Amino acid sequence: MEKHLFRTEELDMYLQSKNSVVIYGGAKYARRLIDYMILNQKAVIIEAMVVTRKDETNCGYKGIMLREASSFFEERGKCSVLIAASAIYQDEIAQIVSEYVQDYRFVADELFFDMGRKLNISYRGINFIVGGFFKCGTTSLHRAFMEIDDIYLSDRKESQFFSWYDKVEDPKKKLEEKYFSSVQEGQIVGMIEPSFMFYAKEVYDFFGDDVKLIFLVRNPVEALFSKFKMDNRSGLAGLEEFYQKIELFSLEMFDMYFQRDGSKEIFEYVKWIEKFEKYYPKEQIKIVLFEELIKNSQTVIQDILEYIGVSCRYERVDFPSANEGNYVMADAAGYKLAKQRYDLKCEIRFSDTENGQEKRDRQIRYAEITKAFNNAPKIWDLKMTDKQRSVLEEYYFDSVKGLEAMMNRDLSKLWFK
Repeated sequence: MEKHLFRTEELDMYLQSKNSVVIYGGAKYARRLIDYMILNQKAVIIEAMVVTRKDETNCGYKGIMLREASSFFEERGKCSVLIAASAIYQDEIAQIVSEYVQDYRFVADELFFDMGRKLNISYRGINFIVGGFFKCGTTSLHRAFMEIDDIYLSDRKESQFFSWYDKVEDPKKKLEEKYFSSVQEGQIVGMIEPSFMFYAKEVYDFFGDDVKLIFLVRNPVEALFSKFKMDNRSGLAGLEEFYQKIELFSLEMFDMYFQRDGSKEIFEYVKWIEKFEKYYPKEQIKIVLFEELIKNSQTVIQDILEYIGVSCRYERVDFPSANEGNYVMADAAGYKLAKQRYDLKCEIRFSDTENGQEKRDRQIRYAEITKAFNNAPKIWDLKMTDKQRSVLEEYYFDSVKGLEAMMNRDLSKLWFK
C-alpha cells in the first residue's frame, strides 16, 4: 500500500474515512496540515499532535494539545496517524509509529505545497534577519521562535541562500518556494542565517533597507573553541591533514586550527557588524549577548520580540538548548565518518532532484552512516588549556574593546578583562 499522500484530493479521501487522526509533527508540515483541515472543517477529528521529544517543542498549535509520541501511543493504542515532517525525518518517525500502529500516511512535499496553494498563502518579504554569529545561540533562538505563532521561520534554520542564489534563475522566487511557502497572514517573517555575517551588501541588495538585523555574540574565546569542536564532529574540510599527522585526536589540533584556519576572524564581531552599518542605521541593528540570553531568556527574548514588532508575550521560563554537541571524534576513522555523514545530509537537504527513489536511497545511506557515526569513539567534555585560553584572550582583546565601544557597555564581567 502506498504510504505517501501527494495531492489534497488524496488527503481529502483519507480524512473522509476517519473519525479521528493523530498528527505526528510539530513544525511547519504539521501546522499547515492543521490549517488545511481547519479550512475544510476537519479539525474536529484531530485527536492530538505528537512529537518524538516534547522537550524540543514546547507547545501545541491552534488549541490542539501536544504529546510525546511514545507515552501517547502506549496509552492510546491503535489509531490513524498522519506523519507531517520533513523527508529526512520520515523513516525515523515511521520506525517509531510502526511499533504501535499500522495505519499511517506521510505528508509528501507535493502535498505540502498543494495545501499551500489551496490555503492561498502569500509571502511579502523578510521582516528580520538574525545574521550571526556561529555558535552563539542561533539554533536555540530558532527553536524558541518556532514556538511563537506570530513569527514565521522555516523549520530549516539555514537556507544557505548566498551559496546558491547566483546558480539559479529568479533566486528570490526559489527562496520563497522552498522556505516561505507557508507564511500565514499577519506573521512576522524572519531568517536565522549565521552565514549572512559575510554578506552585508548582498543582504541589503536582496532583502531591502527596512529589514531589522539581529546579531548574537558570545565570548569569542568560547565561541571559537565551540566552533572547532563542531567542525570536527561535522567532518568539515580543514582537519584532514591534522588527523594524517596525528592519527588520534589531540588538543594540538586546536593550536593548528587557530593558526591556519580563518575561523578565528569570524568572532571579530565589530569587523563584520561595521560592514552592515554602511547600509543600515544603528537603530536597525540589535546586538544580543549569548550569556544574557541564556541567563535571562524571558527578558532578553521579550526585548527581541518588541524590537521586531511581535506583540505577544514570551512565557517559557527556560531557554531551549540545541546544537551543543560537546564532543570531538577520537580518531581519523571517526572523523572520516563524520565528513561522509555531513556531506550526505547536505545532499539530502539541498538537492532539488525529483527522483523519489534516489532521495530514499540517500536517506537509507544516511541512516547507515549515522549508525556507524553514533558508534564511533568520541572524546567528551573537552576543555582548552590555560595557555590556549590566554593566547585567544590576547588575540581578541582589541576586538572586544571595539565591541564595548559599539555597544557602549563594559563586557569584562561577562567575558574577560
